[in-house]
Amino acid sequence: MLARMGVHQLIPFNKGETYHLDDCVIPFHMGIDLLTPPYEIQIVTWNTSLLFAHALTVGFYLTPKSRRNNEITALHALETLCEGYHKP
Repeated sequence: MLARMGVHQLIPFNKGETYHLDDCVIPFHMGIDLLTPPYEIQIVTWNTSLLFAHALTVGFYLTPKSRRNNEITALHALETLCEGYHKP
């Protein structure tokens, strides 16, 4: 299994690599922005077994940009509470 957006491979991150999964759930939190239509991520799957069928469920967690910006602001506020922390 791999996921891509246009010609860019997103999952796994290393180009040419793939996931070989069976009966598992892996949540993907990729942190990428879908900026221009079409807002699509293509999932490419295949089955190398001639004897057994396999099912795959893929779930992506989407966070609206406005909420993500609020989360970043909240994290920054927490960082300033850490004594000795300074980010230029």
